[in-house]
Amino acid sequence: MALTADVPKVARVAGLGVIKLAQLSGRPIYPVAIATSRRVVLKNWDRSAVNLPFGRIAIVVSDPVLVPSDADDATMEHCRATVEKRLSQVTKRAYEIADRKHRHAGAP
Repeated sequence: MALTADVPKVARVAGLGVIKLAQLSGRPIYPVAIATSRRVVLKNWDRSAVNLPFGRIAIVVSDPVLVPSDADDATMEHCRATVEKRLSQVTKRAYEIADRKHRHAGAP
Protein backbone atom coordinates (compact mmCIF):
# COMPACT_ATOMS: atom_id res chain seq x y z
CA MET A 1 0.00 0.00 0.00
CA ALA A 2 1.23 3.50 -0.72
CA LEU A 3 -0.22 6.70 0.68
CA THR A 4 0.81 10.20 1.52
CA ALA A 5 1.77 10.84 5.11
CA ASP A 6 1.22 14.58 5.22
CA VAL A 7 -1.83 16.26 6.69
CA PRO A 8 -4.23 17.86 4.16
CA LYS A 9 -3.68 21.60 3.75
CA VAL A 10 -0.48 21.48 5.85
CA ALA A 11 2.50 20.83 3.60
CA ARG A 12 5.40 18.71 4.78
CA VAL A 13 3.81 17.73 8.12
CA ALA A 14 3.22 14.02 8.70
CA GLY A 15 -0.01 13.04 10.41
CA LEU A 16 -0.74 10.29 12.89
CA GLY A 17 -2.93 8.35 10.43
CA VAL A 18 -0.05 6.57 8.72
CA ILE A 19 1.48 5.86 12.14
CA LYS A 20 -1.75 4.29 13.40
CA LEU A 21 -2.04 2.14 10.27
CA ALA A 22 1.53 0.89 10.78
CA GLN A 23 0.82 0.19 14.45
CA LEU A 24 -2.33 -1.81 13.72
CA SER A 25 -0.96 -3.67 10.69
CA GLY A 26 2.52 -4.37 12.03
CA ARG A 27 3.96 -3.21 8.70
CA PRO A 28 6.91 -0.80 8.42
CA ILE A 29 6.70 2.68 6.91
CA TYR A 30 9.17 3.38 4.09
CA PRO A 31 9.48 7.12 3.46
CA VAL A 32 9.92 7.61 -0.31
CA ALA A 33 10.44 10.68 -2.49
CA ILE A 34 10.45 11.02 -6.26
CA ALA A 35 11.85 14.05 -8.09
CA THR A 36 12.51 14.88 -11.70
CA SER A 37 14.88 17.37 -13.27
CA ARG A 38 12.14 18.75 -15.51
CA ARG A 39 9.13 19.90 -13.54
CA VAL A 40 6.70 22.71 -12.94
CA VAL A 41 6.29 23.55 -9.25
CA LEU A 42 2.78 24.75 -8.48
CA LYS A 43 2.12 27.70 -6.22
CA ASN A 44 -0.39 25.82 -4.07
CA TRP A 45 -0.47 24.85 -0.39
CA ASP A 46 1.80 21.80 -0.78
CA ARG A 47 4.11 23.09 -3.53
CA SER A 48 3.34 20.00 -5.60
CA ALA A 49 5.27 19.41 -8.81
CA VAL A 50 4.06 18.36 -12.22
CA ASN A 51 6.78 16.13 -13.66
CA LEU A 52 7.63 16.67 -17.30
CA PRO A 53 8.96 14.08 -19.76
CA PHE A 54 12.57 13.64 -20.89
CA GLY A 55 14.28 14.51 -17.63
CA ARG A 56 16.27 12.67 -14.99
CA ILE A 57 14.31 10.97 -12.25
CA ALA A 58 15.45 10.18 -8.74
CA ILE A 59 13.67 7.84 -6.35
CA VAL A 60 15.01 7.85 -2.80
CA VAL A 61 13.88 5.49 -0.03
CA SER A 62 14.63 5.82 3.68
CA ASP A 63 15.21 3.09 6.21
CA PRO A 64 11.89 1.78 7.51
CA VAL A 65 10.13 3.27 10.50
CA LEU A 66 8.69 0.58 12.75
CA VAL A 67 5.76 1.38 15.04
CA PRO A 68 5.40 -1.02 18.00
CA SER A 69 1.94 -2.56 18.40
CA ASP A 70 1.91 -1.43 22.04
CA ALA A 71 3.08 2.15 21.31
CA ASP A 72 1.86 4.77 23.76
CA ASP A 73 1.11 8.39 22.81
CA ALA A 74 4.74 9.50 23.28
CA THR A 75 6.04 6.66 21.10
CA MET A 76 3.42 7.39 18.44
CA GLU A 77 4.50 11.05 18.37
CA HIS A 78 8.17 10.01 18.16
CA CYS A 79 7.38 7.75 15.19
CA ARG A 80 5.37 10.52 13.52
CA ALA A 81 8.25 12.97 13.93
CA THR A 82 10.67 10.36 12.58
CA VAL A 83 8.55 9.80 9.48
CA GLU A 84 8.31 13.56 8.94
CA LYS A 85 12.07 14.03 9.35
CA ARG A 86 12.91 11.14 7.00
CA LEU A 87 10.43 12.36 4.40
CA SER A 88 12.16 15.73 4.44
CA GLN A 89 15.56 14.06 4.10
CA VAL A 90 14.60 11.81 1.18
CA THR A 91 12.80 14.66 -0.58
CA LYS A 92 15.85 16.89 -0.31
CA ARG A 93 18.11 14.09 -1.53
CA ALA A 94 15.83 13.21 -4.47
CA TYR A 95 15.90 16.82 -5.70
CA GLU A 96 19.68 16.98 -5.25
CA ILE A 97 20.08 13.89 -7.43
CA ALA A 98 17.55 14.98 -10.06
CA ASP A 99 19.10 18.45 -10.24
CA ARG A 100 22.64 16.95 -10.23
CA LYS A 101 23.76 18.79 -7.12
CA HIS A 102 25.49 15.55 -6.07
CA ARG A 103 26.52 13.23 -8.87
CA HIS A 104 27.23 10.10 -6.85
CA ALA A 105 24.53 8.04 -5.16
CA GLY A 106 26.66 7.73 -2.01
CA ALA A 107 27.25 11.47 -1.64
CA PRO A 108 25.89 13.01 1.57
